[in-house]
Amino acid sequence: MDVETTDIPERPANNFVLDAVVSTVAVSLLRYVAIVILAVTAIEDNGYSRLSSKSSERFVSEDDGSADGTQPVFAEEIRSTSSIERTAAYLRHEAIPEEGGRVDDAQLEARLLERNLTYAGRHPVTSSLRRTAAYLRHEAGPWSLFRGMSAYIAKVAATVQCKDLGLLILPNILQPLLPLLVDFCVAPLSLVLTHIIITVPTKRTWFVRLRHTPLRLSLLTLPVLATEFIVHKFMDLLPNIVIFKVAWPSMVQHGLLFGGLMLLLGIAAYLAVFVFLSVPATIVRIRVQASLLPDEEQPIVPFDRKSFGTISSLRDAMYGVVSTWKTVGSSDRKRYAMSVVKLYVIGAAVVVVITMLWIPSKILRQKKILYIS
Repeated sequence: MDVETTDIPERPANNFVLDAVVSTVAVSLLRYVAIVILAVTAIEDNGYSRLSSKSSERFVSEDDGSADGTQPVFAEEIRSTSSIERTAAYLRHEAIPEEGGRVDDAQLEARLLERNLTYAGRHPVTSSLRRTAAYLRHEAGPWSLFRGMSAYIAKVAATVQCKDLGLLILPNILQPLLPLLVDFCVAPLSLVLTHIIITVPTKRTWFVRLRHTPLRLSLLTLPVLATEFIVHKFMDLLPNIVIFKVAWPSMVQHGLLFGGLMLLLGIAAYLAVFVFLSVPATIVRIRVQASLLPDEEQPIVPFDRKSFGTISSLRDAMYGVVSTWKTVGSSDRKRYAMSVVKLYVIGAAVVVVITMLWIPSKILRQKKILYIS
């Protein structure tokens, strides 16, 4: 029996590394898009959301010619139906001339007259991923989903450095608190990143924003960061408790049926904790950061920063966690949780596609194929 070997032309040796880098970049970009969409979703107030006639065309129903089944109304009526004041300054960023600079009142009035027809949708602009993406593209340009990427990269780099330093200098007894201490260290970058995402585009870089953001504002976010850490830490521990402390012992002692029932109850408890604790904790963190937005900054989606509480001291920040938590309604939790689930599904689909593309290329890298004749 003869064994014949045939050499297959092999791609460059660094292609494996290149595939890994491309896959990592794709997943990282998707992760950042999720951060942007969820941040905007967390701060939007309930009620009528301003949509221009151009951006509303994407959401007009083909059945009745209205947006989300409602009739079009004039901009003056939109501003009067909501508790949030739609000031001229909020719309001013859309009327900035090409040469830059601030637009005067005459130019602003002309711009408002051009776009006086708006649609008062019953649902917020962040009620769906497609609606949110279209709104951000219209308001902040085609790259709106990637605004603040440089600040995010700086935050990730600072997080890695702080974590490595903490592993070296912290005693073992304090190692479980290392993620919280790292969050405290990168709190200024987290605050700047949130402000970039939730505001209209400006020419200022993230570093300029960081220099002009007082450290005192970052310190005011520490209580809400600690609250979010505690809630998410409990969420991380809950699956192990449900499976290994409750479901598995019940299955061993009382049979498969009872163990399966306890597992289902544990899953229901996990989902309840996610909806009623984890989601509000993240929303509260983003809203507390949004409440520290300077007065001269204009938000990209309608929200009343006063409704999130006024924080001027560390004591106010502690009470502000509770007061801001009360602003998270059931519709806010539902909208945010649905966005999280949809983004997880999209992320899983992307990972599956990348894996399916990577496995065949891995097989084709075999050096030899044996033909048995």
